[in-house]
Amino acid sequence: MIKKLLTVIFLLIAITEVKAQFRESIQTDRPGQSYNALTVGKNVFQFESGLFGSMYEEPGYENFLGNRDQKTGFVSSIRFGIAERVEVSTDFSLLRNEVTYRQTNKTSTAETTDLTNSLSAWRIGVRANILEQKGWRPDLAVGLIYHTPWVSDGFEYTDNLPELIITSNHSVAGKYSLNPTISVFYTSLYETPNLKGSLNFTIPVLTKGGIFLGAAGYNDIEDKWRGIAEVGFYYQATPNLQFDFDFGFDDVLTSFRSVYGNLGVSFRIYNKEEK
Repeated sequence: MIKKLLTVIFLLIAITEVKAQFRESIQTDRPGQSYNALTVGKNVFQFESGLFGSMYEEPGYENFLGNRDQKTGFVSSIRFGIAERVEVSTDFSLLRNEVTYRQTNKTSTAETTDLTNSLSAWRIGVRANILEQKGWRPDLAVGLIYHTPWVSDGFEYTDNLPELIITSNHSVAGKYSLNPTISVFYTSLYETPNLKGSLNFTIPVLTKGGIFLGAAGYNDIEDKWRGIAEVGFYYQATPNLQFDFDFGFDDVLTSFRSVYGNLGVSFRIYNKEEK
């Protein structure tokens, strides 16, 4: 699988134009579900990390109060530009999962807790910007992400095919931004390919910040469709440093019982004499 990714990398370098992707201000994949269509630029290291937390409470019935599932963790991504419009990346997440099982009768309530700590995901990817915005034409990028066969969210991914992503950035009225992403992923865990679509809408606020609204839909491990709705804020403290925050619900098609939040920081390192 790694050999196939290397072959894709060399092909992408060959077919993309040699035109700078580096921007005066850092361009990140945070916050939100979508991927940025702009790559980081040649010889640029970019680090994107964050703390996250989520809680889900099942509806209760009779003597069953419903389980409570709480997750906290750390996620980090490293992106590096191997060409002006091609980058490679790796990301991982560390997860602490606490599940509380609750039952009750007329006189008392019994609770038991199951606690696990794990490396919940590790992925390796490549992304290439194949179009830059010009007039009505948006920025457009394609990428492949390989999910390593580590246990992820309690399941072991096997017989994986790389996840295909197609993403674009659209400038609206010169200041607003639309960022849709479509991804397709197959693993033996799913009877059908895992599909996901997301859309971020960004509104600039103040001089260096912005508010974003996000929505996404995907089919889960049981092949049921789930919807995500979120809102967040980002602030670029310097051209090379960004802070972000977002929160939302990931089951809006059925209920609002699952809520999550993220707090992150992104920064980049490069040789200023080359830019």
